[in-house]
Amino acid sequence: MSTIEQITEHILIMHATHDWDRPILAAITVARKTLLIDAGNSPVQAALFREGCIG
Repeated sequence: MSTIEQITEHILIMHATHDWDRPILAAITVARKTLLIDAGNSPVQAALFREGCIG
């Protein structure tokens, strides 16, 4: 399973796993807004990342 790391107060990233090929996912959070960045190609990755970041 992928892990989500908070690298700054407002930036989170999802690390790669062997299940997927190099995910490039990040979130920038401020107050009550979140910008999800998905430069990968897997809808499953994006859904898991969204759940982990904003529930």
